[in-house]
Amino acid sequence: MLLADAFDKYVEKNKKDIFNENKKNGVPSVEKKLEKDDKQKKSTLKPNIGWLFYKDYFSSLDEKDYELMLLTKEEKKQKEKEIKDLESKINVKVLNIINKILKPLNIEDLGNSSFTLKTTYPGLLIGSGYSHELPDIKGQAILGFNFDYTSGLPLIAGGSIKGLLRSAFEYQEYIIELLEKQKIRIDNIKDLEVEIFGQENKSDNVEQGNDIFFDASIIKGNDNRKILADDYITPHKEAIKNPIPLRFLKVLPGVTFKFQFLLKDGIIKKEQKLELFKEIILDLGIGSKTNVGYGKFQE
Repeated sequence: MLLADAFDKYVEKNKKDIFNENKKNGVPSVEKKLEKDDKQKKSTLKPNIGWLFYKDYFSSLDEKDYELMLLTKEEKKQKEKEIKDLESKINVKVLNIINKILKPLNIEDLGNSSFTLKTTYPGLLIGSGYSHELPDIKGQAILGFNFDYTSGLPLIAGGSIKGLLRSAFEYQEYIIELLEKQKIRIDNIKDLEVEIFGQENKSDNVEQGNDIFFDASIIKGNDNRKILADDYITPHKEAIKNPIPLRFLKVLPGVTFKFQFLLKDGIIKKEQKLELFKEIILDLGIGSKTNVGYGKFQE
């Protein structure tokens, strides 16, 4: 027992000596170091834009807010101040999203072929089919949007890019014209289509294509390093009444996306495929409302 007691005292003395020595030399204790590490982790966990749009935007609303939204027009007139406060609350959330500045990015290179394109006026609308609508309230961002889950940045899905490019092959004369610009002549456009995308368009046969289409990511914001803005659509429900503007988010003009692919040589070379893909995207645009100018790009 005496030996054990002596050993315990020795260990305790060493602990105190080490603590005092660390304190003298400015070395933090284990507890303080863990506390500091925890604070650093919390400081780096900043919400991204996608989280703000799909999580924070809704979680800030309570039951009372939803009750206000569901009131009739006559009932809302009686609670005008509360409605104005709620509209202001939602507006602050939207402004917080669109005012985010793009920080420097390290985009991983994927595949073996890529090009960059810049959005043009009026911008790009992607993911509008996703649900984001609140009950009747002015100022809400009414359309959904497509964000990368990890970075929270707007993203053009690889499947959407592939679908757009494939749809162009329904117009064989158009594809022939684009290939002729590269001084390429092939006998059968359908063979090229199947080689790139798999089975013939709208065919029931299952056949895998040779090429892979990755998501297109933002690599640079506009001149002010911004990437998003709000815009409005004004559906006219009744001819003699003023339309109610509906707010939605869009990617600003001047934002640069990187399109990446894993391409293989075949009927045409991978460099020729890449040029073909770029020309199709420049001609047709991508995303929603391309018929009124959205989703267009320039080099």
